Amino acid sequence: MKVEAVSEETFEREAQTTDAATLQRRLQEVLEDNARLWDEVHRLRAERREIQYYEKLADQITSSASWKLTAPLRSGKAISHKVKGKLPRRSS
Repeated sequence: MKVEAVSEETFEREAQTTDAATLQRRLQEVLEDNARLWDEVHRLRAERREIQYYEKLADQITSSASWKLTAPLRSGKAISHKVKGKLPRRSS
């Protein structure tokens, strides 16, 4: 009977050791995933700030007086490119 008790006790210890090792590995995996996700969050936040910066810059440019004053020039240039594209090419 004592042999059975020792065997059961040994089995329990081995199971606990295995469970502890498994849990330790899983904890390490979770911590690594957590760190990776935080890095991703910080990267995405930085990208969002950069996008907001450039959107604000574009708004400032397109609402400026010089942009509004040069609108006819930009339109004329676009039209001239379209017309040139439709004209037959001269051969030399």
